[in-house]
Amino acid sequence: MITLTLSQTDNGSTAVAVSCNIVYGSDFWDETLNQEELLTVDGVDVVQDSGGPIITHGVLMLKNLSYADGIALMGWLRSNIKFAYNRFSISAVTNTDLGKGKNTIVTNCRYDGGQTMNGIFSFTAPGIFSVNFPYRFVR
Repeated sequence: MITLTLSQTDNGSTAVAVSCNIVYGSDFWDETLNQEELLTVDGVDVVQDSGGPIITHGVLMLKNLSYADGIALMGWLRSNIKFAYNRFSISAVTNTDLGKGKNTIVTNCRYDGGQTMNGIFSFTAPGIFSVNFPYRFVR
């Protein structure tokens, strides 16, 4: 078990700490903005890039959250972060890469699940949550 801390960075400084296991399947990937690719009929590959930022999307798969920690994380997301409205940081977890390198705090994240928590929190046993927490940040 590890303690994962998520800290609000906009409009105050609330934080939530949960004890859980980060499991295999937690992932991140990059997406570039303002780049278009066109393959013409004569086989020419044309790429237009107007220098947009690179957005990193990630999903933290958390297992074995207690009922109290799951409810605390839900409340923090709903009341403090207000879904994607406020930014937050994710504490560095030993030997875990959240998108900026192993053991590196990921800052200025936004919730990447839209305006809903549908499918994010689920019970795996009585009183135990499993969470697939989506986030994003600009590189």
